[in-house]
Amino acid sequence: MLENRLGVYLQKQFGEQAPCVVSNLVQHNSGWENDVYSFQYAQAGVDHNGILRMYQGARAAEKARHEYAGMQRLRAAGYPVPQMRLLEPDSSVLGKPFVIMEKISGATLAQILREAFDAEHGGFDGAQMMAKPAEADVQSGWGHLTSFCELLVKLHSLDWRDFTDTPDVFLCNPYASVERFCSQMNMIASWCGVLEAEPVLQWLQEHQQEVPCARLSVMHWDYHPDNVLFSDEGTYAVIDWTQIEVGDCRFDVAWTLMICSVYSKPMADFILETYERLAGQKLENLAYFEVAVLTKRLLTMLISFLHGPAHLGMRPDSIEVMATAIPYLFVIVQRLSEITGRDLSQLRSRIAGIEQKQYGGEPGQPLTTE
Repeated sequence: MLENRLGVYLQKQFGEQAPCVVSNLVQHNSGWENDVYSFQYAQAGVDHNGILRMYQGARAAEKARHEYAGMQRLRAAGYPVPQMRLLEPDSSVLGKPFVIMEKISGATLAQILREAFDAEHGGFDGAQMMAKPAEADVQSGWGHLTSFCELLVKLHSLDWRDFTDTPDVFLCNPYASVERFCSQMNMIASWCGVLEAEPVLQWLQEHQQEVPCARLSVMHWDYHPDNVLFSDEGTYAVIDWTQIEVGDCRFDVAWTLMICSVYSKPMADFILETYERLAGQKLENLAYFEVAVLTKRLLTMLISFLHGPAHLGMRPDSIEVMATAIPYLFVIVQRLSEITGRDLSQLRSRIAGIEQKQYGGEPGQPLTTE
């Protein structure tokens, strides 16, 4: 039983003579990757709340070490993340590598925003969303979104040299970040056999020289309201750091805008405007990075459909969640075609074949972006 095995492990780690009793172990899975549990335990007679985060896939131990080290560095830099308590890369202990961290009591920012905008504007897509206030109350939906942007600007303002062992790679080459990204996408497309993505990959290669990195930053790579917690004490904490790395901050902003535009286009517009105002700079050539993140999202989902989610270290049941988002892939391809001007009809056909396999019958019609 997981509770008992976790209790034995904690007793050994803390050097307790008496058994360490773990209770109220509850699974909380909302994303595609890790198994996450909340639990309670007693250490030296004091009760604690903790989070157990277990990693999937062939690179699970590497991911555990990477996230643990990244969050330790972030906390040392004064950035708001939960305190990491234990790292265990040995899968024999609980069946998978894992970390244990502090539990933040509260709600996700996504939950807070949904409740706020339901009350203020009739939901994320309410007509009133178009009328953004000049001065937003801190506890309003717009106030929380402003804080959300402040956290991203703060992340991108940290000294990136503290988060890489190879700073010279970036200092000597202003294109290092974008070259690394393009190389990764080419490898993924080749490996998973999605040759139909070649027109977009070529476009990214051809336009690399237009986007030298003017600002290196620490990047989250999945920053959105479900990965920000708002505690009962009224403070924020950012979670899910498996992809933390140094690179061009425009990748990070573009990913956030892509995810948040699914919630609401006015929300995404507000985030970009507020980010640029707080950062004191306009993000140039953002369309390139929109193509980049849409390509990453597309290839990630296609790998899961073609080879199974385990190849990306995702939970087996994540494929069921992804299957409901297949129509969104058509939206991605349409947007990629609009920006790049490339013929992506073969990529649409490939997605339609996947849709037909998932649902049976005739492939459905792509969703509109209206």
